[in-house]
Amino acid sequence: MNIRLEQTTPVRAAARDSDGVWHVASVRVEVMNPGGCTAAGGSGSAENPIGTIAMKRFRRPNSATRLKLRITHPMDTGLVTDEDGAVVPAYYVDTVTLADNAGPIADLVTSAALATNPDFYFDLPDRLQTVRVTASDSKGLTFDLLEASRRDRDGRT
Repeated sequence: MNIRLEQTTPVRAAARDSDGVWHVASVRVEVMNPGGCTAAGGSGSAENPIGTIAMKRFRRPNSATRLKLRITHPMDTGLVTDEDGAVVPAYYVDTVTLADNAGPIADLVTSAALATNPDFYFDLPDRLQTVRVTASDSKGLTFDLLEASRRDRDGRT
């Protein structure tokens, strides 16, 4: 994920696996240009309206694949004012779910700290699996992408 930071800080990530075990990692991130949380968000365009999900697959060793997802979204933090001095309300992607035919792979609960048009990366064991991405935002809008594997699209591997 790409995130915004206001100042140098430790960043932690936590994930719970299918056995209910939590895995936590931490790293100190040096911020070279402060102000990330108060930067104005972006917006959609005619070509990429808010909620557009783009996916790219990258081959990995041992028949695995890496998925890169990008969701077009302004990711407003609620810490920015417009040109008239009014606070731009928080508006951000708050959940992302990745699933395949066997069920959920990952459920993410996110916040406004993600960068505008956030990217997400997932490493999967099977490069040919079909995946569905479902996301929602803080206004209750939902976005969806079904990406069929090559095998599912045309019967070839």
